[in-house]
Amino acid sequence: MTPFTSSRGRAILMLTTIFTIISFNVLPKISVGQSLTDGTIVSPGDNSTSDISPDIKSLLNFYDKQVYFTENKGQWPANVIFKADFPYGQAIATSKGMIVGTFDPSSIYARFERGIREEEAKKNHLPFNEPKVHVKGQGWMMSFLNSSSSMTIESKAAHKDVFNYFSGKSSNNVLGATNYQEVWYRNVYDHVDVRYYPSQEGTLEYDMVCQPGFDKDKIAIKMDGVKNVYLKKDGSLVLATSVGNMILPAPVAYQKIGDNKMPVTAHYVISDKNVIGFSLGDYDPARTVIIDPIGLIQIPQVKIMVMVFGLTRLMVPSML
Repeated sequence: MTPFTSSRGRAILMLTTIFTIISFNVLPKISVGQSLTDGTIVSPGDNSTSDISPDIKSLLNFYDKQVYFTENKGQWPANVIFKADFPYGQAIATSKGMIVGTFDPSSIYARFERGIREEEAKKNHLPFNEPKVHVKGQGWMMSFLNSSSSMTIESKAAHKDVFNYFSGKSSNNVLGATNYQEVWYRNVYDHVDVRYYPSQEGTLEYDMVCQPGFDKDKIAIKMDGVKNVYLKKDGSLVLATSVGNMILPAPVAYQKIGDNKMPVTAHYVISDKNVIGFSLGDYDPARTVIIDPIGLIQIPQVKIMVMVFGLTRLMVPSML
């Protein structure tokens, strides 16, 4: 179900994505606080970030951009726990890891142009018979290899807006789906949490929160679904997808010494086919280290803007 309204009553039409490679497996329906079939626990959402220790919170970046990780109350396949829409992609939290997807910009632009022509035809009372334009996309799973059996998934910082989803049958309607600013995978590895949140540009960013006692060599993230993963000379990571190459900048890392954030040298490492990890320079093992990569960024030379026409939100690409 894609049409929905917020608690303020606005009607919003979201673009439908067609993810290649990644498909959803049918799992039993789950609810917040329930253990999944693989033992992963989905913890109840927190209205704030108050449960994060002050020492760790002082290390984290918080930006004024908003992302809506919407809880699944039955409007999507059962293995979707939270889903967030971006102007140029999606992020879907599952018990195995985060599914990330990007759109084909040309098909987004073609859909927008078709919509303009359709509106003009209706305005002038003319027939309109153009076939619908399907938005193409590429999805991949960021799965944590050899993760801890005690891993849990938490949502944080609830938004005031809730979403309501309507379908043809009222019995299938979903009301009051809560939205969150962040999703955390706790104890992915011993002493390692993963935090997903919006970056300064509104893209998807994630932190590896590595507390004292962590083993950096255990961190292994498989980009399952992309054609290829390779490094550029400047340390950036290239994900080769069916809709173009996504270039992710080199990660940054730091820890707090006194009142100052001190940089820690960090690089991507490709350890196996489409499997990435991190190498770190010198750091104080008695203090928390934050490894801060980017998870989703726009395809080069394409910028997606959001424009609002009355009550309808459309995803509008602008070729620059």
